[in-house]
Amino acid sequence: LVLANPGQKVIYKFDESKLNEMIGNDNMFLSVAEAVRTCSSKAKYEI
Repeated sequence: LVLANPGQKVIYKFDESKLNEMIGNDNMFLSVAEAVRTCSSKAKYEI
């Protein structure tokens, strides 16, 4: 699961509910471009 471009309220709610710990902060990105870039480079190594 990857979360891209979350709003400030979403980030706050994730922190409150501890969902960010379940998802992992390394799977939360401030922009879609950053998420795609990171996931694309991970996919190269996992194939």
